[in-house]
Amino acid sequence: MSQIVSRGMRYLRLLPITQRLSRIVLENEPELRELAQRINRSAQLQIYDEFGEFMNIWIGVEDGKPVVKQGTYPATNTIRMHVDVFLDILSGKIDFREAVAHGVVEIQSHDGLPYFYHYVLWSQWFDKLKRLLET
Repeated sequence: MSQIVSRGMRYLRLLPITQRLSRIVLENEPELRELAQRINRSAQLQIYDEFGEFMNIWIGVEDGKPVVKQGTYPATNTIRMHVDVFLDILSGKIDFREAVAHGVVEIQSHDGLPYFYHYVLWSQWFDKLKRLLET
């Protein structure tokens, strides 16, 4: 029973992420548009828990605007991490670069470019997102 409760608690923390990211993107759209156009990439963010459950969040550019939506869509790369790591990155407890260096974030390239290219670009995105969450 405690495992079911724990699993439910995890999802209570995980469910609002897409809505929160979407709201941040909409509220800061002009600021993020410039970054999104420079990056001109998309990522399939896979956030998983210790039970093997996962949520897919697509982050990218559509019609020149930054977009965040739940689901699986074609992307230039996949970024995979545990939900606790994701929440720690968003709260500033750990840096995205640190998480990649320690192997708790995986990046897979789907466009033939080295994973490091995507690492550099998405590091900027996570930095910007953290600053927006602080305000």
